[in-house]
Amino acid sequence: MFQCESAGIRALMINMHPKNLEDIIAVIALYRPGPMDFIPAYLENRKHPENIKYATPLLKPILDVTCGCIVYQEQVMQIFRDLAGYSLGASDMVRRAVAKKQADVLAQQRKFFLYGSDGTDGGSKCDGCIKRGISEEAANQIFDDMASFASYAFNKSHAVAYAYLAYQTAYLKCHYFSAYMAALMTSVIGDFPKLLSYISECQKAGVAVLPPHINESHAVFTCTKKGIRFGLSAVKNVGVALIEKLERERQRNGLFKNLYDFCQRMQGIELNKRALESLIQSGALDGLGWNRRQMLQQYEQILSSVKEMAASQLTGQMQLCGMVSTSSWQEPMPEPVEEFSQTELLHMEREVTGMYISGNPLQPVQYLCRLLHTTTASVLSSSPDQMKICIIGVLQQMKAHLTKSNERMCFFQLEDLTGAVDCITFPAVFRAVQQKLQVDSILWCKGTLSIKESGVSILCDSILTLEELQKQVEQGRFCIKLDSTDTMRMQQALQTAAAYAGNTNICFYFTDQKRMVQPKQKVKMAVTEKSEQAFLQFFSSSELGILK
Repeated sequence: MFQCESAGIRALMINMHPKNLEDIIAVIALYRPGPMDFIPAYLENRKHPENIKYATPLLKPILDVTCGCIVYQEQVMQIFRDLAGYSLGASDMVRRAVAKKQADVLAQQRKFFLYGSDGTDGGSKCDGCIKRGISEEAANQIFDDMASFASYAFNKSHAVAYAYLAYQTAYLKCHYFSAYMAALMTSVIGDFPKLLSYISECQKAGVAVLPPHINESHAVFTCTKKGIRFGLSAVKNVGVALIEKLERERQRNGLFKNLYDFCQRMQGIELNKRALESLIQSGALDGLGWNRRQMLQQYEQILSSVKEMAASQLTGQMQLCGMVSTSSWQEPMPEPVEEFSQTELLHMEREVTGMYISGNPLQPVQYLCRLLHTTTASVLSSSPDQMKICIIGVLQQMKAHLTKSNERMCFFQLEDLTGAVDCITFPAVFRAVQQKLQVDSILWCKGTLSIKESGVSILCDSILTLEELQKQVEQGRFCIKLDSTDTMRMQQALQTAAAYAGNTNICFYFTDQKRMVQPKQKVKMAVTEKSEQAFLQFFSSSELGILK
């Protein structure tokens, strides 16, 4: 949703339960560096409006809408007008001075705000707070509050426009989810981290994001009965002219039957070898009788054949009645070869679209992410700086670097199902993990979150390969949280563990007694996706975990 899709704002919205547009406007204005410090006070006042105290009753009609907190620049201007008698123009001049932190101007304006001005001392004519019955102490406190906050204060008219768009996108997402998400993904074609997070959002909502297909896809992401169909313009080497021709041909002469039919009907300058190869690798011709290995082995030959046939027609090498000899142009049959492995297919898709489409190498290890309670890339930007985190992802880009002391370190990107994050291994860590850093490998990274203006990154302390992580899980303990009196679920846990025999010990954490207990009945289990799913019939994901 517009301006409201970060994890931080989502958490704030859930906490505050917005009831109207005014609440969204306040969040838009508050959720930025500076005003963010006032959010706890805003939320507390919102929950308990009876506890709000105003330095003067004159503030209530100004700040009532924002629960007693100064949030907008317009409120600062109104305080100067209503409490001290400033004109509209004069209050705007002060607003600008406060925003620019002009100390000399602020010192002068404090005097006018408290005691007023007759216009001969450099100020605009105004009564001042004291003349209007406000105590000097209260007036000073109000001015201090404005000066400390107004430099961060947001323009309310701007916040209203943002909030209105947020409300509209929320409505569309709620009532027209698939169509809205298709349009949203179209708007960020090429921004792979954004696309990943939006695809993840669709999957959570039970809406499939389908691979590109020559018989169903258009240039952009489109909403279909089966799900959201990937846009062809997101496929490398596929130009607008080719997509437009494809759509026209499909509309006039029906769906494409197979690779040969596609090449024959689409023959022309728009369809070249690179574009056809990218379409095949992306999966856009899957399901038409040939597998990708067969198509990649024969597509050049087929493309050459249809070009030759078109050339012969143009040069008049045709039989009577203008028909080409069918014996010269027989439709080729696919060679009987096995399809590529799932890993190879996913790698192809990533090569030509920038992302995995028909699956993800991380899908089989999502149970480990849940049991280890790892974080996700999508929430890192709204997490606290210097927070200790663990994340599981696929290494996608890597670049070694020499420090000033001529030691090697490394920068790499780790991608999970929700996005990507930059990771840094300094020399000491890099020496220990260098052999593990292979592109397309699944890694578990533990480190410290670093949030700077340049972006978000993880300063890695330790890194494990998937094999090392699985070995650690096997040697650890499968921990189950429950109340010590919950004997029924305790027995269910022991029975489930026995049904999936393995090498990992199980233990219970009694939440009421706050202590760890080893069951008397010695049971060891195999920690797999199947065993985790069996436990999820009786326990929530938050009640299950792996301990060293």
